[in-house]
Amino acid sequence: MSFAALRDRLPVLPSDGDALEPWPRVGRGGVSFSDDLTLAGGERLGVRVRITDRADGGYEIDLRDCDVDPSGRFGLLPPRALVASVLALGHALGRPVHAGWAAAIELLTLPDTFIGSDEPDDLAAVALGMGRIYDAVLGALANAWPGRVGAGSCSVGTIVELRDGDRLVLTEVLPGGEGGHPDRPGASAWSGPILPSSWPDAPTIDGLLVEGERRAGSGGVGKHGGGDGITRRYSFTRRMLACLAFDRVRNPPHGLDRAGPPRGTEVLLQRSEDERPRAVEPWSIVELPAGARLTVHTCGGAGWGFPGYGEIEWDPSEWFGSKKDS
Repeated sequence: MSFAALRDRLPVLPSDGDALEPWPRVGRGGVSFSDDLTLAGGERLGVRVRITDRADGGYEIDLRDCDVDPSGRFGLLPPRALVASVLALGHALGRPVHAGWAAAIELLTLPDTFIGSDEPDDLAAVALGMGRIYDAVLGALANAWPGRVGAGSCSVGTIVELRDGDRLVLTEVLPGGEGGHPDRPGASAWSGPILPSSWPDAPTIDGLLVEGERRAGSGGVGKHGGGDGITRRYSFTRRMLACLAFDRVRNPPHGLDRAGPPRGTEVLLQRSEDERPRAVEPWSIVELPAGARLTVHTCGGAGWGFPGYGEIEWDPSEWFGSKKDS
């Protein structure tokens, strides 16, 4: 896997922007958050962040407790992790970011973790690594400011690369759902700041039918529900090869204040001779003969806020007796 078409899509911070306004404090002792990335074979790569206030009004973002990746799939240079952190902070504060924000952040990393090690040639792994740093930083800020920051989002959905031999046919970045916010539900088919998505445009390609719709009901339940992911179907009339980069299968984003998680990512393959579709594991390369169908369901966003108990009929006399009984 290389996903070379992503090279010009990875995020960079604009050089200019508005004057930097004071940032709110995260509070004494700082805030933490833990998340993970799925490795091939089902192992998990821990992503752990701690954010503390600096005396100059900026933040220290400590990523030194992240795991070492024994597989070598994930590696992220500190400047990439810093960009992801700034994007998360901008999303939390609802402000446009620029390169000047990075100067107010001290990023702590260790070279023997996956952050600080050499980056792989697989640009999808770089994108998902940046996405998980974004998620972890946003999760920590939500712990600091729960009435201001939204719940966990599917910041990078699924990346699909289709090939016909050595020829690249299509690279699609499929969006997931945004987490619910204190003042609104999460957006469905949310592209997020890490990788732009071409959704909902369906490409026209010889030998391939591409269809899609919103994955209704995939967002997490909450006072403000998470946004839905999407469903993308690829039907093949000639042989192709698919490289699939995705996560959030069994580790969906976190809800806030007793709100629910979304439905996780699900990728299904059905060949013409199969009675039923079979699940495809993350980071797979699959052969797609004529007659095959590949279906991608991306993860939704988590809910924000306790949704309430609903309609409850409760007769106190059934528990405590009536006054006539006393």
